[in-house]
Amino acid sequence: MGLANRSRKQRRMIKQMFLDLQALGYTGSYNRVAAFSRVWKAQCHVAEQTSGPGVFVPLIFGAGKAFQFDWSEDWAVIAGVRTKD
Repeated sequence: MGLANRSRKQRRMIKQMFLDLQALGYTGSYNRVAAFSRVWKAQCHVAEQTSGPGVFVPLIFGAGKAFQFDWSEDWAVIAGVRTKD
């Protein structure tokens, strides 16, 4: 399960991520970590919009290349006479 898909409580806050990175030897600023996080989150959002159930593929067929059939029966009353269409 990716970080973006986890519940809010399971996601790591940026401040905690920064502190963890510092413990691993990161010497950069908090603002750099926050900026990276914003860019990463925006990229994830774009990826979610271009993959999965959000994708729309238009179906365009040339004339005579695809058919649609309607097998239903319709009844109508014309001049008092019930007639099948």
